[in-house]
Amino acid sequence: MTADPEAAIEALKQRFLARCETDLVRLQDYADGGQISNEELYYLVHRLSGAAGVFGFDAISALAGELEVVLLEGRTVLPLQPLMGGLKDMLEREADLGSAASRTSSAG
Repeated sequence: MTADPEAAIEALKQRFLARCETDLVRLQDYADGGQISNEELYYLVHRLSGAAGVFGFDAISALAGELEVVLLEGRTVLPLQPLMGGLKDMLEREADLGSAASRTSSAG
């Protein structure tokens, strides 16, 4: 039996979005002076940059990529707010889309 490719991609996208929620918490923790190393932060933004692009979230990919470069350059002042704001907006939009799709499918 062959799995539905669209369903598989949607499942991966949902896992990505769930991970973004965790990433947003980690970014906020870092911004608040929490215990996340620059190495962990680099891994987070590197992964986010690639995965966001795969799922068509180009703005998030670009923001994460810019932060990745800043980390590689060793700068100590990190522009976290644009990425954090972009993640919040993306997650809210996706939640709204999910709610609208759910209402549409239950109405039909």
